[in-house]
Amino acid sequence: MVFLTIPFHAVLGMALVGSRPLAPVHTLADHRAGIAVLWAAGDLLGLVAVLVVAAQWMGHEERQAAREDRRADEAAQPATGRRPRASPSMTCFALA
Repeated sequence: MVFLTIPFHAVLGMALVGSRPLAPVHTLADHRAGIAVLWAAGDLLGLVAVLVVAAQWMGHEERQAAREDRRADEAAQPATGRRPRASPSMTCFALA
């Protein structure tokens, strides 16, 4: 849903740029400058929201993968409940 805000702001900005000023005391340059500020602020806030949601989503996926890895490791353990020992060829790398 957050991803849909950026195209919405783009369409809104294009629609406002094509319109005429609402009050006669404002010039067309003032009108367009205000629209540019509105458009940029909306798109920047939308981009920040997308980045926050993406970061939270990635963190959730990593936590879920770690949880599933722990479950798979627990299921692979022998019935005695002890963890399997490392092979002798791997212990020499651990000492280095």
